[in-house]
Amino acid sequence: MLIGALAASSGVPTKTIRFYEAEGLLEPPRRDRASYRRYAASSLDRLALIRAMKSAGYSLADIRELIEAVAADRPIPELASHLQLLDNQLDRLHNVRAEIAAILHASTALTDDEDLTGSPLRS
Repeated sequence: MLIGALAASSGVPTKTIRFYEAEGLLEPPRRDRASYRRYAASSLDRLALIRAMKSAGYSLADIRELIEAVAADRPIPELASHLQLLDNQLDRLHNVRAEIAAILHASTALTDDEDLTGSPLRS
């Protein structure tokens, strides 16, 4: 697939795709006779992984290290601690979501004469 199609399918700009390629995060694509980059379908999965890890707070260096370890079939001992950190983040997010949902529910149940004085948002 050409870089434009990869960008459209992945939601990653072409400039960023080229950057990831230069940084070793994305395998260099083969070139066709016209020297166009031809990316494999697996590039979509790699870009999705990079985006997910970035959104979870991982640096590009961390992502590169993980990709290199997997490619070399090396064990990644710190991966378990990374998973634990992600689980902790998810727990916190679920708690925040529950609190916001409760506030929303309480606010929609109010009559015109009531207010949110007991709400944590009104301290």
